[in-house]
Amino acid sequence: MKIAICDDEKNMGSRNEAIVKNALQTCGIGCEITTYTRSENLLSDIADDAFFYDLLLLDIEMPDISGMELAEKVKGFLPNVK
Repeated sequence: MKIAICDDEKNMGSRNEAIVKNALQTCGIGCEITTYTRSENLLSDIADDAFFYDLLLLDIEMPDISGMELAEKVKGFLPNVK
């Protein structure tokens, strides 16, 4: 499972990554997690570089592009992302 976490607070992104890894390992599910601190970087990787993710965990309040706006923009590139 490929997962992207985006949170403008680096410590929260790292914390969420640890929680997700632990939960998935407990269930025996392998994962690859990429953590972003800027929504623009995640959007660029998906839109410009064709990165694929199965799941996005987005902070709602972020500078420039909020998590809600980012989710809407990404749907065009990854229509089945959760």
